[in-house]
Amino acid sequence: MSEPCLPPLARPHLWEMEGYEPIDPPEVVARELGLPPEAIVKLDGNENPYGPSPRAREALARLDSLHLYPDPWQRQLRRALAERLGIDEAH
Repeated sequence: MSEPCLPPLARPHLWEMEGYEPIDPPEVVARELGLPPEAIVKLDGNENPYGPSPRAREALARLDSLHLYPDPWQRQLRRALAERLGIDEAH
């Protein structure tokens, strides 16, 4: 792997950082250990072997604009907070 390309002004401790070591996929680990792939749970990869809960799936299914970037100024949130807190939206 090539050396990281950091700008010369980067903080010195960034040059000391070790690179990310990817984790083998479950199929590879299973083959190496002689186990079925479903027996491997990659907790070190911060993965959830059970997937999202049914309630989370339902909530996601109701989101009709999940594929779009949100408002960068969060106008709807600011409006709701201003109303709730009794302050001006620009505050």
